[in-house]
Amino acid sequence: MIKFHATPISLNLIHLAATIGGIVWICVMPFNPIYLVYIFLGYFFLAGFGHEIFYHRYFCHKSFETYKPVEWLGLALGVLSGRGSPTDWTAIHRYHHKFADSDQDPHNPRKEKWRAFFPYFFLYDQKINPFVVKDLLKSSTQRFINNYYNLIIILFAVVFAAIDLNLFFY
Repeated sequence: MIKFHATPISLNLIHLAATIGGIVWICVMPFNPIYLVYIFLGYFFLAGFGHEIFYHRYFCHKSFETYKPVEWLGLALGVLSGRGSPTDWTAIHRYHHKFADSDQDPHNPRKEKWRAFFPYFFLYDQKINPFVVKDLLKSSTQRFINNYYNLIIILFAVVFAAIDLNLFFY
């Protein structure tokens, strides 16, 4: 069975495609200030709610509890933020906290300065230990997203483009 698991290369390609799409959109579409509002709100919801609140606070640190529909919404927003699957991101972040500022820290700024700020532009040489995220891997939804992350991103882009081509470029 083909797996569409997120890898550093695929994450870089997703970000590169989004950047190229944004540049093409700016060059082709007539400027309208409301588009900047859409971009800001989209980024705020994807990065703010999806990544920071759900990937970081909810999945990684278990800072709060919520209802399943809210968890699924946060999960969808986190996936659309383009930061990889929640299990991979959580594992890397938990390694970061366990080994903070040591040679085993995946975000160690003393080891590779740019990796601390742009982690997906560099290939992680460490494999994800499933034991670190065994709590997340109990969920069939998490396992599905982990295995088919890239396909989910592509399907969301296709759906947005089918609804309105402008949504594809946001």
